Amino acid sequence: MEELGANWQEACAKWSEVAGSLTEEELAMASNCPGWSVGDIHEHATEGALKTAQALGMDVDENTDWDTLRVKVYEALQNPENLDETLEQFGGLTRGAVSGLLVSDLLIHSWDLAKTLGKDQELPKKATSAALFGLKGMDDSLLRGKGMFGPSIDVLDDASEQQQLLAFTGRIA
Repeated sequence: MEELGANWQEACAKWSEVAGSLTEEELAMASNCPGWSVGDIHEHATEGALKTAQALGMDVDENTDWDTLRVKVYEALQNPENLDETLEQFGGLTRGAVSGLLVSDLLIHSWDLAKTLGKDQELPKKATSAALFGLKGMDDSLLRGKGMFGPSIDVLDDASEQQQLLAFTGRIA
């Protein structure tokens, strides 16, 4: 569980770096995701984090600020007992698997915002590697569809893990 917590911390650091000081003009910008603005992605990712925190049993709501949410999720990830329960609202995945999805989602959307805003697009390597491994092991029906990841794109055999992760989620690096 320490690894999941560390991956969460890496993903949060990247998210905070990219999304921590968005202006109104940036929030209104069209993103690299067709039909989504920067604000739409920001809202989607933060709502996802909030819903995951609630699924982990935390007493948080839409008024909980990002820094508090980040710490509470990290603390929950340190307790293995928090991660074994299955969650029907997430297709029967365990809390641990849902937490892994949250890390993946935050990484991907950090990259989306960084690409759109011309910021550093490099994702943390350990969290990226874990996200790629986790997503490839999941049933595609849980990952694809409206508001989810796009269809996978083929990449060269020597593509980096970041390029593979982005392509797996329908993005071209």
